[in-house]
Amino acid sequence: MEPHPPHLHHSSGKRFSQYFYEFLMLFFAVFCGFIAENIRENYVEREKEKQYMESLVLDLSADTSILSKAIKYNSFVSLGLDSLTNKLFDTENLISNTLSIYSLNANYIRLITADMNDQTITQLRNSGGLRLIRNSEVVNSISKYWINSEFIQLEVGRLRSQLENTAEYGYGIFNRNYIKSILVNEEENIVVDPAAHFMIADKNMIINYANRLTRMNGIIKRFLKEKLIEQKYLTIHLIELIKREYQLS
Repeated sequence: MEPHPPHLHHSSGKRFSQYFYEFLMLFFAVFCGFIAENIRENYVEREKEKQYMESLVLDLSADTSILSKAIKYNSFVSLGLDSLTNKLFDTENLISNTLSIYSLNANYIRLITADMNDQTITQLRNSGGLRLIRNSEVVNSISKYWINSEFIQLEVGRLRSQLENTAEYGYGIFNRNYIKSILVNEEENIVVDPAAHFMIADKNMIINYANRLTRMNGIIKRFLKEKLIEQKYLTIHLIELIKREYQLS
């Protein structure tokens, strides 16, 4: 009697189904792990995004106060410079206006700055955190805020340069020994010696100085003030937008 070979096709089909089942289970496990990891990463990124926005709102809220003070100080300095230049251009009355000119010059030849809190925005830009922000309107508003902030710093730099040049020229006109600074209730007050007089009698030099002040005041009025007001508007708008989009109180 001849031996019959085993039914290989039957046993092979059974092993194939087992392999296929194991493959499906493995694929399903890997797929579920992939989905779970994506969900976890998405959750982490959303939490990080919200943290950035909360921090940014705190910075912006502080900026509104800084900008309000800078705008007010801008107007204060500009009005003072208007008074100073008017008296300097009135060359026929320089002697009678000497003490007033000394006082105005000491009080209003000052730099206007607006040091805003850009820590969070800088971190967002440098770390690539802007990619976490899903809302394009928020991203665009942050970009506008940042660009305008850079313009402000450029104008502050222009004003600083003009101020330094003007002050240097003024050293040939004013004698600082006639000016004293005293503290009254922790506030600085300028006191001018009644004997104060100009170091030169050249009216053209006085007018030259007034022209320099006029140029400096032009930077304050036409450029810096407008940018500060615009920045305050952008700041308030960005705060409201972030609070609305991220349900922040």
